[in-house]
Amino acid sequence: MGLRTRKSSQRRPRRSPAKATAVVTALLCSRAIAGPPPNTNVVLRWDRAALEGVRISRLGAPMVSRALAVVHTCMYDAWAAYDEHAIGTELKGALRRPPSERTAANKEQAISYAAYRALVDLMPAGSAVYTQQLRQLGYDAGNRSTDIETPAGVGNVACAAVLEFRHHDGSNQLGDLAPGPYSDWTAYSPANAAVARDTARDTNIATKRIGFYHCDAFPAKSVEWACRADPLVRAGPLVWLSWTRSSPS
Repeated sequence: MGLRTRKSSQRRPRRSPAKATAVVTALLCSRAIAGPPPNTNVVLRWDRAALEGVRISRLGAPMVSRALAVVHTCMYDAWAAYDEHAIGTELKGALRRPPSERTAANKEQAISYAAYRALVDLMPAGSAVYTQQLRQLGYDAGNRSTDIETPAGVGNVACAAVLEFRHHDGSNQLGDLAPGPYSDWTAYSPANAAVARDTARDTNIATKRIGFYHCDAFPAKSVEWACRADPLVRAGPLVWLSWTRSSPS
C-alpha cells in the first residue's frame, strides 16, 4: 500500500549545498571543540582526540583524510574481532573472539588500543593528547601486548596489520620512497605550462567555500585565486576557507 502525500501549492525552498555543508561543518567542528560528554561512545571520544591531533600536526588536507580513514579502519578491525559476522580488512576472521568475550568493555578496550596505536603512528605530534585520552579511559599506553586473548592484544595486533599495509600503499608516509614524509616519488611534472592572467581586466567575482584548512596552508595571493578566512567558524589553527576567483568581464 502506497503512502499518501499531501499536495501543496508552495514548494519548500531548496537549501544551497554550499550553505548546508557550511552549517554541518560548523556544527561538527563546534562539537569537536567542546568535546563529547564523558559517557559518550568510545569511538566519538577517539574522534575528538584525532581532530585535536589534526590541529597539532598541521598536515595537509589529503594527508589528514588518509590518516582519519586509517584510524577508523584500525578501530573497525579491532571491533570486528568481537562480532559474530564482521570481517577485518587485513586479518579477516583470524582475531575473532568467542561469544563469552564479546562484551562492551572488551570492545571499547580493543578499539581504544587500535585508535591509540594508529594516531601515534599517523600524527605523532599529538601523542600527548592520545596518551591522555587512553589514560582517561583507564588503559595503559605502555601495554604493547600481542596476545589476542586480551582486548589490548586484539587492538594492537589489528592496528599493526592495517599500518603494515598502509606503510606501503604508495602514499610515502614514512618517506622511504623519496626524502620527506608524503613527498612526491613519481617525478610528476604537469603537461601544460602555467598561463598568466591579466587580473586588471577582471571584474566579476565568484566565491566558492571549499573546506576546513590551516590558515597558512595557501598563499595570500595568486594569479587567479585569492584565499581568505571566512568568519563563519574557526577551530584552533583551522579555518573555513573561501576561495575567490576573478573572471574576465
